[in-house]
Amino acid sequence: KCLIVDDDEDDLYLITDALHEVEGTRYHVSTAHSALAAMNDLASTSYDVIFSDYRLGPVTGIDFIKSVRAAGIDTPIILLTGVADSVIDDQALKAGSSDFVPKIAINPDVLDRSVRYAMAHAERQRLLHTVLRSTISGVAVLDKDGNATLWNPRFIEFAQDAFGEDPARLPRLVELARSSTEKDVRLGARIVEVHISPLPDAGCVLALHDVTERVNDLKEREQAEQTIRKIAMEDVLTGLPNRMAFN
Repeated sequence: KCLIVDDDEDDLYLITDALHEVEGTRYHVSTAHSALAAMNDLASTSYDVIFSDYRLGPVTGIDFIKSVRAAGIDTPIILLTGVADSVIDDQALKAGSSDFVPKIAINPDVLDRSVRYAMAHAERQRLLHTVLRSTISGVAVLDKDGNATLWNPRFIEFAQDAFGEDPARLPRLVELARSSTEKDVRLGARIVEVHISPLPDAGCVLALHDVTERVNDLKEREQAEQTIRKIAMEDVLTGLPNRMAFN
């Protein structure tokens, strides 16, 4: 079940016809002529995949994708573009698109393959979100430029510990963790251990593990040992060296 969002009747017909020609899969197609009409439709109807043109009158397909994601809808979205453009492709991915297809390349096989890829990608993202929500560590996924593209509530909590309600608290926490020369970093009253794991796309996973209790336990143990050593080496009444320590 898919929704096609395009303000061009000819393109709507072309895409619908290509989907109906896919062998082995029956696509149920609905259409919307504008981003607003599509948002109204999505408010009451669920789809397995959405196709969106890049040019939608006064808004772009990227604007539409952002609106869909802001509404909490995680349906995979495939952006259809007039020409191949790496800048638009990058913007689409950052906005939440699952895939993109140049209109010149549209045919049944290309669309069917894109749908299958987009749905598999969306399932991986849902699984990743589930893992991120369940972990007690603060985790963020960074792109090749060091920008956080995905993070869990715990990471936000750590950012607030360090920088309060500063609107830039997330990038500031990323910069603090990545630039630290120490493995343990203090965030307010909390101490976290930093782990950075590289990804194949030149990005990385930044994980912050709360080690406050462990560090505090070590400090208390060291203080206790120092106190015991002092008591053992000094007479508690005179403060002079304890003769027993030299026997």
